[in-house]
Amino acid sequence: YPLVKEGLIDPQTLIIDAKSGTSGAGRGAKVANLFCEVNENIKAYGVATHRHTPEIEEQLGYAAGQEITVSFTPHLVPMNRGILATEYASLKKVTLPDGSVGYPTAEMVRTAYEKYYGDEMFIRLMAPGVCPETRWVEGSNFVDIGFVIDERTHRVVMMGALDNLVKGAAGQAVQNMNLLFGLDEAEGLRLAPVFPEAADRPRSVIGQEGRGRDTEDGKEERDMEYHIRTMTVEDYPQVYDLWMSIHKFAMRSIDDSREGVERFLKRNPGISVVAEAEGRIVGAILCGHDGRRAGLYHVCVREDCRKHGIGKAMVTACMRRLQEEKINKVSLVAFRDNEVGNHFWNREGWELREDLNCYDFVLNEENITRFNQ
Repeated sequence: YPLVKEGLIDPQTLIIDAKSGTSGAGRGAKVANLFCEVNENIKAYGVATHRHTPEIEEQLGYAAGQEITVSFTPHLVPMNRGILATEYASLKKVTLPDGSVGYPTAEMVRTAYEKYYGDEMFIRLMAPGVCPETRWVEGSNFVDIGFVIDERTHRVVMMGALDNLVKGAAGQAVQNMNLLFGLDEAEGLRLAPVFPEAADRPRSVIGQEGRGRDTEDGKEERDMEYHIRTMTVEDYPQVYDLWMSIHKFAMRSIDDSREGVERFLKRNPGISVVAEAEGRIVGAILCGHDGRRAGLYHVCVREDCRKHGIGKAMVTACMRRLQEEKINKVSLVAFRDNEVGNHFWNREGWELREDLNCYDFVLNEENITRFNQ
């Protein structure tokens, strides 16, 4: 959808090859779905006649602003659940950032995905060159997306993986219900995939959105919507003001000047984050690593925005980004005179190191899940 909407591909050249697990055919007692029929076998079905073809053409036609025709062929594969769709399309020549005309770059394609899916918490854009796998989303409401540009043929290969029983069915229904009733879109859907997190499974968290509820001194409950994104050097004025507004905030770990922060972000691209709410930055984390161990610095949330889970969400976003870098340990710098910080971080999964005044966290799915709970 994003590439059609942005005019980066020719939709009339789109070919879709999809693989589906047997649960996609329902629970009916059909000969074609028997174990001996499906096991150690793969076959195409609904070739040139599948009922989803006109639905795909309709929705992409809205994006293209014209009628389009696609080729869609699903295949049955011997697994219980999951869908992996691989799509091929020819790139269109466009105006490049330098003013010349040529085929879209990988950066332009990624930017298009980020534009449309950056605020979608259940869509995860893979790191460059990484192809989605169905086991990474099994049992969850996530959709993993990846792409590769074939420079030789000037085509783009797009891939998407989801669990047909959750995002492809019940999870999508719950998500729609939440939206219809004005609930948190992710209510009841914050499920970790069944497949354990691996340090060598890189992905890119392109955006994270959340809503926290808070009750203060018996006052009426209030909601706060926030968005987590990558920190840039342009955020420095607001981030610095945030640091300075926090009483006794310890500025002893890195150079906090604009030049210092700019150097830090250049050395550690894409893993520091900010949280935005009501048009302002209300939280920030500087995150860096040396190739083995990572550190979280200057972790802060504006005082009147706490108790909404913003700090936890920012730390989790950093953890996911660090997994892309194959980092398996992270340290949070915390000073002993910061009673709030020590109380919050002294929990299971974190180990106090008296010699360095920091907390060590082993970056694996079990600890991340426990941390979020």
